[in-house]
Amino acid sequence: MLYRGANLSDDLIAQYVQLVRSSDQRGSFQAFTSSSRNRAKAEQFGNVLFVLRVNYAYTTDLSQLSEYPDEEEELIHPGVCFTIDGVRYDPVKNKHEIHLTLTHNVDDDRANPVTRLYNGFCRAASAILLPVMDGLNAARPGPSAGGDHRTSRMTNGGFYRDRSGALREDPTGTLADDCYRRAQQAPRYDLD
Repeated sequence: MLYRGANLSDDLIAQYVQLVRSSDQRGSFQAFTSSSRNRAKAEQFGNVLFVLRVNYAYTTDLSQLSEYPDEEEELIHPGVCFTIDGVRYDPVKNKHEIHLTLTHNVDDDRANPVTRLYNGFCRAASAILLPVMDGLNAARPGPSAGGDHRTSRMTNGGFYRDRSGALREDPTGTLADDCYRRAQQAPRYDLD
């Protein structure tokens, strides 16, 4: 699970509530989006807590690069799709919880040149971030020295989180291609 605290207007919260009731409960992240694996940290921010269940999604663990490693920051890549599972209000915390499921779909749309360009951008961003993190892992003392399974070697694809939360490699980029197509069709929503 990932979490993100945000300040949303009452109108935007109401839009999420309406989307839960509609047949079109999909959306996508259009930019790199910060989140945390630490719920308590995320709850410190904003009037809304996004609870993000990760199904197949490109994310990057930034905790070792952060000036605040205790926030356990996880970066969600642009183009990650989500479905809106529910919205509830917690009167004790005076905060709305918006539950999303992050996912990539497995249909392939490789013929689209825009998809190829976007997919290349995501792979390039991963190729820049992941070796830096591998270097940090190699320099870190302890059992993970020499590399970490979360930042394995980059090929011509990308990385995604499977249903169990484990980081997996997508060497063909198939998942990112489909998600980009879905992202272009999905409504766009701001998370803060």
